Amino acid sequence: MNKKVLIVTEGVKPEKTITSIINHNLLPEIDLKNIVVYGNNIYKLYKDIESDPFSKFISTFEVLKEYSDKSRNGNFFNKYCEEDFSYIYLFFDYDPWDSSFDEFTVSEMFQLFDNPTKQGMLYINYPSSESFKHITDNFNTSIYNRGIDGKYKTLVNQQSSNYTDIKKYTKELTLEICKKHLVKANIICNESPDIPEAVCQNNLYAKQKNLYLDKKDIFILSNFPAFVLDFLGYQRYLDLYK
Repeated sequence: MNKKVLIVTEGVKPEKTITSIINHNLLPEIDLKNIVVYGNNIYKLYKDIESDPFSKFISTFEVLKEYSDKSRNGNFFNKYCEEDFSYIYLFFDYDPWDSSFDEFTVSEMFQLFDNPTKQGMLYINYPSSESFKHITDNFNTSIYNRGIDGKYKTLVNQQSSNYTDIKKYTKELTLEICKKHLVKANIICNESPDIPEAVCQNNLYAKQKNLYLDKKDIFILSNFPAFVLDFLGYQRYLDLYK
């Protein structure tokens, strides 16, 4: 499959490890190694875009070139140009406790980043990328409340000791984890315990936002599996389980 893909992440770990295991176990026909680390959260990205006088005609690649963390990206922008990539996927954390949090910012970002072949496709992890491995017995109803549960990374390590080493995930385990996240997303959005044909990111965010504003709770959920589903399409995704 001749698809040149650019992955944009908020940080380095565990995002790079997750994309690597997905690449190896589920999407071996494409290259997911072209990764730009933005080095800040989605609220900072929004400010960087809004500060550009030509934001209506924004080039995602140029924004990243200008504002991403240079120390984490080496000579990437000397090596590649915008025309080298046909698809852009962005992965950021929710971070509602950040001082820059604005409930409308993410909604606007979903409107801007809604197509991987244009500005890019945005996926939000709730509350952060570590949610991918935060698998518990009550996963379908599991929530996180920072005021009650404390630091999220510590909580993940305490509750998901069998899933902490992502590098050791087999194809079967990766598929099992993806299914759990996709089913949970469908339960949140549609009250249906099945793998959805797609996960509407805007709809999912609205549900998460309302829960957080009401109770300060967040449904624990990773959207890396939604990326796999979107990339392959519903039927090809289901074929992975055969």
